[in-house]
Amino acid sequence: MIVITGASGFIGRHLFHELTALNTLVKGFSRTNKQFLLVKNYSDIIVDEPSILIHLAQTSAINSHIDIDFEIGEFRKLLEKKWEKIIYLSSASLYGVNKLCSHKVTSPLIIENDYQKVKAASEEMVNGLKGIIFRVTNVYGVNMNNKTIIKDIHSQLGRKSELILKNGYSVRDFIYIDDVVDCIRKSLSYSGHGVFNLGSGLSYSAYELASIILSITGNNQKIISADPGVNINYLSVDIKETVNFLRWEPRVDLFNGIKKIFLNNEK
Repeated sequence: MIVITGASGFIGRHLFHELTALNTLVKGFSRTNKQFLLVKNYSDIIVDEPSILIHLAQTSAINSHIDIDFEIGEFRKLLEKKWEKIIYLSSASLYGVNKLCSHKVTSPLIIENDYQKVKAASEEMVNGLKGIIFRVTNVYGVNMNNKTIIKDIHSQLGRKSELILKNGYSVRDFIYIDDVVDCIRKSLSYSGHGVFNLGSGLSYSAYELASIILSITGNNQKIISADPGVNINYLSVDIKETVNFLRWEPRVDLFNGIKKIFLNNEK
């Protein structure tokens, strides 16, 4: 049995439906969505048969206050249950955005906010239990969260002559949701443990992303950056170990991934 926490989230929904389509025994838990098994807290989940935990449920509010003790305490209680395997989705944001390099999992971590504190503490607990940790980059795809740069660009298409980016010089690794789901699925049969970067291995500036979207949608707006780009804002990851150990590789490039989103919007 596979147990997914945060099954109603963007990654959780796609993963749940993919595993279900493959006739995998899976239970999806949510604190808010009645389409899945409802729990007040994920530590309330009862494990009464051999199960694999895929934990996706922690807050994604990077710049807001988080009850760190509660988040870590609840996760610790969840981990105390008898799991056959633990797979935890962390964040590549732990590397920070102030170095012009492609981060390996051995790169030093930057802990500056509550979100990063929770992720780092959670990684330590999972590591101690010999689980699998994925440091995920920017995930995008059909039915993605509205609070993303892709959605922001989409909302401005065709409205004015200029398309305004908060920081056109910021650089990120974007990975399509199907590739994320495929990598997690591959990790289910992996007998080892450790930390893996989960991204496309390629990084693009916000300006390049906007240019791709304008090209696909046939818009010719002028791209303007509100931020002059004086400070480094760069995040790239090395995925060689992920590819080698899990026998996985990303298949959807940014152009075709964006195309899938906008073709779906036209339906």
